[in-house]
Amino acid sequence: IGLIFIISGFIILRKTPKLNEINLLEKAEALKKELKENGLRIEVNLENCEIKENHYYEKPDSTKTYTDFELLNFSEMAMYYEMFDRAKGEEIKQSVVIAKVLLNGQERKVISPILPYDRIKLLFSFDKQKTTNVFIDKNDSEKYYFDFEFLREKK
Repeated sequence: IGLIFIISGFIILRKTPKLNEINLLEKAEALKKELKENGLRIEVNLENCEIKENHYYEKPDSTKTYTDFELLNFSEMAMYYEMFDRAKGEEIKQSVVIAKVLLNGQERKVISPILPYDRIKLLFSFDKQKTTNVFIDKNDSEKYYFDFEFLREKK
């Protein structure tokens, strides 16, 4: 019986998010909220976006010092890692979305974080959604957030 408790405790501790991960997610959510409330909101037509597939993997590292851009997109990185973890040996498809936005009278490309979907899944989702928003910091145009909440699976 003691061995069962030890094994159960070990499994629970392994599955429980670490404090660093929780702090990063909280900081990321706060940055995202602040940017949505105070940043420039630019609507993007998803039909005009370019999708590029990638074949590399980045696991969020809770010990790393992240830039604001990385934190704003941390949940997408974490979402990607969760899908990779579930796949157990399957080939993982991933993509980035490139959109052109008009910022201060000039056209500029913004690139999404890595998304855990292949091009076809994104095209189907984009066809249903039609538009999304990019939120850009008024003081630092390198700090932006693509609103891809609609891509999250409904549970």
